[in-house]
Amino acid sequence: MRVLALGFICALAITSEAEAGPTGKQLYKACQSPGGIYHGGFAGGFCNGYIAGVAGTLVVSGQICLPHRAEYGQVFTVTIKYLQQHPEAQSNFGATAVVAALRAAFPCPGAASPRK
Repeated sequence: MRVLALGFICALAITSEAEAGPTGKQLYKACQSPGGIYHGGFAGGFCNGYIAGVAGTLVVSGQICLPHRAEYGQVFTVTIKYLQQHPEAQSNFGATAVVAALRAAFPCPGAASPRK
């Protein structure tokens, strides 16, 4: 998990702003495509890796607290549902949208409410 989070942080550090990754809309479309998150294939691997990388970074940094024995399937479902219910988030960078979804769904006990 820590290696995945470190890899994600390094990838962000060496990527220019213009190449910072997909928008929320691009991520949502890729995850919903026939080769998307629930269907396997390249798009499924991309979605799984992207969302898992953001989630891992948030867990390691203490920004979200997953329930005991949580499965990553929950993380993906929460993210996709958030993007469906918050179309405005689709105009953000994909990582920003994933962070918003996961902070809202998995706050740490005693943490302040996430900013909207």
